[in-house]
Amino acid sequence: MYARKELGQATELIHQSSALLLEIESQDPKNQRYLWVLGANQWYAPAARGGGQSIAIETYTKALGGREENSAGKCRSVGPYVGRGRITHESGMVESA
Repeated sequence: MYARKELGQATELIHQSSALLLEIESQDPKNQRYLWVLGANQWYAPAARGGGQSIAIETYTKALGGREENSAGKCRSVGPYVGRGRITHESGMVESA
């Protein structure tokens, strides 16, 4: 297991990622990318530490709600055509829907 072989480095990386998560939470708690990463952390965290699958699903639902707000123009967008394009077979180009 990687964490056991390189415990010091793994611990440092966990501290760095935790600090980054706290930073983005303080700046933009509705950020969809942040919510997806947070949801993954919650999914695997025990309920005693504020995690669990039901908590993660709530977080994922918030992220999806933000996606709908983006399409209505209420929030800043994650990307120009997230979920709104299709690739044509003839040209391989993306068309906006």
